[in-house]
Amino acid sequence: MTHTNDFEFNTLINQREFDNFKIQNSTILELIPDHILSGLKSYIFDRLEDKDGSPEITELNATNINFDDEKDRGSFRLTFLVVRRFCCSDVHNCHQDYIDVNFQLKNSQLIGNASYFDWTINN
Repeated sequence: MTHTNDFEFNTLINQREFDNFKIQNSTILELIPDHILSGLKSYIFDRLEDKDGSPEITELNATNINFDDEKDRGSFRLTFLVVRRFCCSDVHNCHQDYIDVNFQLKNSQLIGNASYFDWTINN
Protein backbone atom coordinates (compact mmCIF):
# COMPACT_ATOMS: atom_id res chain seq x y z
CA MET A 1 0.00 0.00 0.00
CA THR A 2 1.40 3.41 -0.94
CA HIS A 3 0.55 6.80 0.47
CA THR A 4 0.25 10.04 -1.44
CA ASN A 5 3.47 11.32 0.15
CA ASP A 6 5.52 8.37 -1.07
CA PHE A 7 8.17 8.56 -3.75
CA GLU A 8 7.35 5.95 -6.39
CA PHE A 9 9.44 4.89 -9.35
CA ASN A 10 9.40 2.37 -12.15
CA THR A 11 12.22 1.58 -14.54
CA LEU A 12 13.06 -1.12 -17.05
CA ILE A 13 15.99 -3.42 -16.33
CA ASN A 14 17.46 -6.05 -18.59
CA GLN A 15 17.89 -9.71 -17.66
CA ARG A 16 21.68 -9.40 -17.31
CA GLU A 17 21.30 -6.54 -14.81
CA PHE A 18 18.71 -8.54 -12.91
CA ASP A 19 20.95 -11.63 -12.82
CA ASN A 20 23.93 -9.54 -11.65
CA PHE A 21 21.80 -8.05 -8.90
CA LYS A 22 20.76 -11.51 -7.70
CA ILE A 23 24.41 -12.61 -7.58
CA GLN A 24 25.77 -9.43 -5.99
CA ASN A 25 22.92 -7.28 -4.69
CA SER A 26 25.25 -4.40 -3.80
CA THR A 27 24.62 -3.15 -7.35
CA ILE A 28 21.04 -2.04 -6.55
CA LEU A 29 21.83 1.65 -7.08
CA GLU A 30 23.28 0.81 -10.50
CA LEU A 31 19.83 -0.45 -11.52
CA ILE A 32 18.23 2.92 -10.79
CA PRO A 33 18.78 5.55 -13.51
CA ASP A 34 20.22 8.96 -12.63
CA HIS A 35 16.97 10.80 -13.41
CA ILE A 36 15.13 8.69 -10.80
CA LEU A 37 17.86 9.25 -8.20
CA SER A 38 17.64 12.99 -8.95
CA GLY A 39 13.88 12.82 -8.46
CA LEU A 40 14.41 11.03 -5.14
CA LYS A 41 16.83 13.76 -4.02
CA SER A 42 14.23 16.41 -4.93
CA TYR A 43 11.56 14.46 -3.07
CA ILE A 44 13.75 14.42 0.08
CA PHE A 45 14.63 18.12 -0.30
CA ASP A 46 10.93 19.03 -0.57
CA ARG A 47 10.24 17.26 2.73
CA LEU A 48 13.02 18.95 4.68
CA GLU A 49 11.42 21.40 7.08
CA ASP A 50 14.53 23.60 7.31
CA LYS A 51 15.80 24.81 3.93
CA ASP A 52 18.49 27.12 5.42
CA GLY A 53 21.89 26.66 3.83
CA SER A 54 20.39 25.32 0.58
CA PRO A 55 20.54 21.66 1.63
CA GLU A 56 21.93 19.25 -0.95
CA ILE A 57 21.43 15.48 -0.83
CA THR A 58 24.77 13.74 -1.53
CA GLU A 59 26.72 10.49 -1.05
CA LEU A 60 23.92 8.01 -1.68
CA ASN A 61 24.72 4.54 -0.42
CA ALA A 62 22.55 1.41 -0.30
CA THR A 63 22.77 -0.63 2.91
CA ASN A 64 20.71 -3.35 4.60
CA ILE A 65 19.80 -4.87 1.24
CA ASN A 66 17.27 -7.68 1.53
CA PHE A 67 15.87 -9.61 -1.40
CA ASP A 68 13.42 -12.53 -1.46
CA ASP A 69 14.28 -14.41 -4.66
CA GLU A 70 11.04 -16.43 -4.55
CA LYS A 71 8.83 -13.33 -4.37
CA ASP A 72 11.11 -11.04 -6.42
CA ARG A 73 10.69 -8.40 -3.70
CA GLY A 74 13.16 -6.59 -1.55
CA SER A 75 14.14 -3.54 0.39
CA PHE A 76 17.17 -1.47 1.21
CA ARG A 77 18.10 1.54 3.28
CA LEU A 78 19.41 4.46 1.27
CA THR A 79 21.76 6.51 3.43
CA PHE A 80 22.79 10.00 2.38
CA LEU A 81 24.25 13.24 3.63
CA VAL A 82 22.29 16.47 3.88
CA VAL A 83 24.96 19.09 3.21
CA ARG A 84 24.32 22.75 3.95
CA ARG A 85 26.49 25.72 2.94
CA PHE A 86 25.87 28.99 4.70
CA CYS A 87 27.33 31.60 2.34
CA CYS A 88 27.27 34.61 4.68
CA SER A 89 29.40 32.85 7.29
CA ASP A 90 31.30 30.43 5.03
CA VAL A 91 30.20 27.60 7.31
CA HIS A 92 29.41 24.07 6.14
CA ASN A 93 27.19 21.65 7.98
CA CYS A 94 26.08 18.13 7.19
CA HIS A 95 24.27 15.27 8.81
CA GLN A 96 23.58 11.72 7.76
CA ASP A 97 20.04 10.53 7.21
CA TYR A 98 18.25 7.67 5.48
CA ILE A 99 15.17 6.56 3.62
CA ASP A 100 13.91 2.97 3.39
CA VAL A 101 13.04 1.76 -0.09
CA ASN A 102 10.83 -1.23 -0.94
CA PHE A 103 10.97 -2.66 -4.44
CA GLN A 104 9.68 -5.42 -6.65
CA LEU A 105 11.19 -6.92 -9.80
CA LYS A 106 8.37 -7.74 -12.21
CA ASN A 107 8.31 -8.26 -15.97
CA SER A 108 11.72 -6.63 -16.56
CA GLN A 109 10.77 -3.68 -14.37
CA LEU A 110 12.10 -2.42 -11.08
CA ILE A 111 9.13 -0.94 -9.21
CA GLY A 112 9.84 0.86 -5.96
CA ASN A 113 8.51 3.19 -3.35
CA ALA A 114 9.87 5.05 -0.36
CA SER A 115 8.61 7.49 2.22
CA TYR A 116 10.86 10.07 3.88
CA PHE A 117 10.31 11.64 7.26
CA ASP A 118 12.48 14.55 8.41
CA TRP A 119 13.54 13.68 11.97
CA THR A 120 15.22 17.06 12.57
CA ILE A 121 14.09 18.62 15.83
CA ASN A 122 13.63 22.38 15.62
CA ASN A 123 13.26 24.13 18.97
